[in-house]
Amino acid sequence: MKSRTTGSSNGVSTFKDDMSSEDLRYRPALFSPTSSRRRLEDKVEPAVCTVDKRIDISPALGNALEHIVEQLDVLTLTISILEQRLTLTEDKLKECLENQHKMLLQARQGE
Repeated sequence: MKSRTTGSSNGVSTFKDDMSSEDLRYRPALFSPTSSRRRLEDKVEPAVCTVDKRIDISPALGNALEHIVEQLDVLTLTISILEQRLTLTEDKLKECLENQHKMLLQARQGE
């Protein structure tokens, strides 16, 4: 996943996510039922906080805080995707090591 700066508001940079063809190629495998170890929720829910007492804050501060929460949601989703890719890579490595072990056993039996 690539990020690029698209602008700033109140001195806070905003980022927009772009999906590259490489990301799209890996996308179906991210939710594959074969990766068994580190399972994460398929959907990341944004955190919601309710407060009984209203606090008056400036619109600029409110916008900045809202932007921070949005960026935290993006980071959470990015980490989730990276963990899923790591799990997929670990599973592939394990499969390669098992295949290597089988090939070594076959080579020894052929000698």
